[in-house]
Amino acid sequence: MIKMIVSALACAMAWAANASINYNIRGTEYVADTIFHAMVGPSTSCTQLLMRGDAGRQMYVRYSITDLTNPYVTFSAVMGQDKYAGGETISGMSRRKSRPGAQYFLGVNGDFFRTSGLTGRGESVVGSPIGPCIADGTIYHGVNHVGNWIDFTLDQSKKPLFGEATFGGTVTNGKGETAPMGVVNCEYACDQVALFTSTYLSGTNLRGTCAEVQAVLAEGEEFGIAKP
Repeated sequence: MIKMIVSALACAMAWAANASINYNIRGTEYVADTIFHAMVGPSTSCTQLLMRGDAGRQMYVRYSITDLTNPYVTFSAVMGQDKYAGGETISGMSRRKSRPGAQYFLGVNGDFFRTSGLTGRGESVVGSPIGPCIADGTIYHGVNHVGNWIDFTLDQSKKPLFGEATFGGTVTNGKGETAPMGVVNCEYACDQVALFTSTYLSGTNLRGTCAEVQAVLAEGEEFGIAKP
């Protein structure tokens, strides 16, 4: 009985290994070779595959697997240079954010961002996010209804959540008059109040098409998601 079970497992493993190296990606058949696999941190492995297809086509695939039940592993979103635009390498973010007792050892790009372009004032927008972007409770880009954009986050129990983030609220002046607020660090407010924070560019590109006023937080108050 023991030999039969072992043989059955061996056959299943051989079949699985053979099946796993063939992939069809958008109509092209690829054969995958593992060229790197190692543990890179607590309960975390990193793998790199070389995918070879017809007519000399090839591409690299890199992915990591982390055991979320490890109490010594946590996740954090980091924004390049801690501002709306500018960009930063993943290794640079790791060095800048690591501190005693909290070492960043693995990172992936978590958003689509602009790789070229200037504002009307000639200021670069390279590194600015296209969709909603929140890092460590700071809203760098709050925009609604970006096509079929799906947002990804982890809650405090490390449970992954997928959905559409929406931004909105109401601002009230000293006379008690209110107005809707819909976006953060976005110049397309659509007849709503747009809020620009200190992480944004040196100024907006609205060129006098609307009224701009400076707002200051009251003492003891903070602005951000999941903050009072």
